[in-house]
Amino acid sequence: MTLKDFILTSNNHFVASQLYKLFFKRVFLVLITKNYIIGLVCNNCLSVEVDAELSVTHELDELLIKRGSFHNPLSYLNAKMVKKVANKYLFDRSIFAVDKVNFRIDRNDIKTVTYNISKATYLGNLPSNGSIYIETINGTIHQFDLLGEQSGKDIVQWILTKHQAATLN
Repeated sequence: MTLKDFILTSNNHFVASQLYKLFFKRVFLVLITKNYIIGLVCNNCLSVEVDAELSVTHELDELLIKRGSFHNPLSYLNAKMVKKVANKYLFDRSIFAVDKVNFRIDRNDIKTVTYNISKATYLGNLPSNGSIYIETINGTIHQFDLLGEQSGKDIVQWILTKHQAATLN
């Protein structure tokens, strides 16, 4: 199955950011399938207004906020980056050839899934409903800072409910 074949429904994906190297931000489209949690990098640039006086993108940010685009999680995805992975098979190594930080977590390896309602400070004025933490049995903790209007509580339930994506691998 490729990303093109994957039908996004209200309960099988979410969009989240991860901070890396102190101040860079990656945006992932995270797919929830029967056996895996799959993360695809779909944006490497996330603009955050820190100070209205200093922000080059302040006017653009304000326009987008007024139009509501920042509240739609899918608006954070870069179309060119999505196209790069659209035809890649999700369940083999081809997604890693596109970007080595793409990931696949076997759902059998998940130890805990938790939700913290506190917004990550690095997100500035961007709408966020908190963070999801997935801990695997080897002790790795994956932090996903939700972007836009998404329910962290619902996402935790989707991840914990294995049968919900029964038709997908």
